[in-house]
Amino acid sequence: MNRYLAQLTLGLLLTLLALNCTANTDWQELSTNQQAILTPFKDNWHTLEQTQQTRLLLAAERWNTMSPKQKQHAAERLKKWRTLDGNQKRAVRQRLQEFRSLPEKDRARIRSQFRKFQALPEHKKQKLKERWKKMSPDQRRKSVDRSRQKKESNRR
Repeated sequence: MNRYLAQLTLGLLLTLLALNCTANTDWQELSTNQQAILTPFKDNWHTLEQTQQTRLLLAAERWNTMSPKQKQHAAERLKKWRTLDGNQKRAVRQRLQEFRSLPEKDRARIRSQFRKFQALPEHKKQKLKERWKKMSPDQRRKSVDRSRQKKESNRR
């Protein structure tokens, strides 16, 4: 009898835990700080899936650890993201997925090149962007290949 009662209690406890894990968080349960950060989601918070709420809560925690400069950069990126249409967002997600699937060595190389690009004066960055936009896909590919060959020959 005791064993049956223990099993029943354990089963009920696990069920309650499972329900608690899948239940959405009420807006009122959020801290004042979380509510302030997540205000844009207030009106539809109750309609978001639990996984979306969790992601947003984690993002709010990250926000709290950012410097003012990082917050400004993140806000600018979010503003730009919101201007993209569905197809553009899908393309960005696909490129991110492709980047994440690259070997670590390639990702490190790309990050390094991006940091170098970011360090350039604004007028040089703009000039490179314009030149890149004018290239056909084939020209872009050839340019990237030439750059890789040049780097490899410099290493030797």
